[in-house]
Amino acid sequence: MTLLIDINLPEWMSDEELRAILRPLLPDVTLRCASDAGDRDDVVMLATARIAPGRIKTLPCLSG
Repeated sequence: MTLLIDINLPEWMSDEELRAILRPLLPDVTLRCASDAGDRDDVVMLATARIAPGRIKTLPCLSG
């Protein structure tokens, strides 16, 4: 299971900071940040505070 972190609110918290907080709480979940390279076909959860226009369309498991 993969969670994409795309907070899009840098004045509050960076994606990497949230990943560091969540990592020990979700040991069986792959945590990826929006800035991470790679394909998004395995993303089944999204953590966001302000979703970027068109973001859902880039996540096939969520846009179904």
